[in-house]
Amino acid sequence: MDPDPATVKFAQALPFVLLPASSQLAALHTARARVNVPAACSRCGADATFQRTRITRSKQPRSSQATRMVSTSCIACNGVVSTPFQSGTIPSSSRKPIALAVTPSQLVAQASSSEVNVAPLPVSHQVNLAPKSASPAAVVRVNGPAPPPAKLGPSSSKNKKKSGLQQMLERNREKEKHKAKAADAKQPSGLSAFLSNL
Repeated sequence: MDPDPATVKFAQALPFVLLPASSQLAALHTARARVNVPAACSRCGADATFQRTRITRSKQPRSSQATRMVSTSCIACNGVVSTPFQSGTIPSSSRKPIALAVTPSQLVAQASSSEVNVAPLPVSHQVNLAPKSASPAAVVRVNGPAPPPAKLGPSSSKNKKKSGLQQMLERNREKEKHKAKAADAKQPSGLSAFLSNL
């Protein structure tokens, strides 16, 4: 007797509903229902998060061709399921590296024929590798680190224009200084201030 399609659908959906709450309970319902869930272990019903998958090659003794296998091992029950697969999905002609359309010698010829504007290096980067007795024309340029760019001073317009917040802070400081000076001027100083506090 064929089970009802609604029952089969419920049995397939139940492990996925139970998985966040209890992975063991989900595995139990997967194994009990005996439904073909590709993301579950075929032995214990554990979810795919408890599985390790790797591709291996095994050479059979009678044939010279290597067989590719997908080995899935379950961490929960230590079961291993190996399934062979064909490597015909990628044609062998596309696996070969694509040859360069332009050979390196053609690239050199193109570079020498085209005009390239190269700025001369500064004098500080020229190194004389020839012995001192040789002609002074034997100067070799070394590609070293470029000198650091000169820092430009802050523009005068930036110095003249302060941001609104900085201006407000400066005004507040000045007001506080004036208040402190006014308070000091009002208070008597010296012996009379000391006697008035007693």
